[in-house]
Amino acid sequence: MIGQITLTLQGGPRVLKRAMSRIIRDSLEVAAIYWYDKFLAKHFRREGFQRYHYKPRTKKYVKRKMRKYGHADPLVFTGESRQRAQQFIDLRPVARRVTHVLHLPKHFYQYHVGSGAPDKVAELTRLLPREVRACAKKSAAHMSTEISKVSDQEVIRI
Repeated sequence: MIGQITLTLQGGPRVLKRAMSRIIRDSLEVAAIYWYDKFLAKHFRREGFQRYHYKPRTKKYVKRKMRKYGHADPLVFTGESRQRAQQFIDLRPVARRVTHVLHLPKHFYQYHVGSGAPDKVAELTRLLPREVRACAKKSAAHMSTEISKVSDQEVIRI
């Protein structure tokens, strides 16, 4: 979740009211695409394990994965989850929110609280504060550019 963005905008209230929904939706979509391009792949690298504070896997699991597939990458066993997550972007923009749907293997979503197993979806979608700021900055820049294109100049605050 990116959080709240506050801007001082230029544009007439009537013009902005009509355009704001589209501008916000597009700006959030820009932030989601930026996350996908810049940060998603980092979750599947070895350094992602420490960077995003993943729950440690059992020694038995790590040993089996290393023996069978020859790697210790987090969130990856056979490679199907990484391939499916990075295969295509499925964004579903709605007014003031954009949902990024990840088409992952079924086991990714079968998390049971108290089972001791890691919550893989939560680990994959975890954002660091600096990543949130980077996405928000990208979104705000796009929003500012789009708002500057709106005519009927007048200063208002959202």
